[in-house]
Amino acid sequence: MSPALPQEILDLIIDHLHDERVTLKTCCVVSKSCVPRTRKHLFAHVEFHHLNSPIGLWKKVFPDPSNSPAHHTHSLHVDERLTNFVKYVGVVDWIRAFHNVEHLRFSFAHRAIPVPFYGLSPIVKSLHLRRSPVDLYLLCSFPLLEDL
Repeated sequence: MSPALPQEILDLIIDHLHDERVTLKTCCVVSKSCVPRTRKHLFAHVEFHHLNSPIGLWKKVFPDPSNSPAHHTHSLHVDERLTNFVKYVGVVDWIRAFHNVEHLRFSFAHRAIPVPFYGLSPIVKSLHLRRSPVDLYLLCSFPLLEDL
């Protein structure tokens, strides 16, 4: 069954609701035609913390990185306490799906080195490192970096 409204109008309505997460989730349930546009807003900011959003769960829900909503993510926050990246096979391929990130935030432990994130997104403009060694190679992998 197709929506009563043209897709362009439906997209404008969804865009207007960009900060209403509960409403956007409801739109996804109501109509499949809403899903692509709502993902743009629901996954614009992604945080991986050890308690409330583990990477393992994301990988389980979206096993194919190329078909995940990661390409909608513009702001990514990763807390190293969440996991040791070495544990996960294919983490580099998985993390590369976040190729549109403009704001990147790391909360890594003192000795952790965020290797999978080198050159993650060529459009990163803002990088926030918390308690992490500043690696020149990491910084050089973001040519558009404006804020550190």
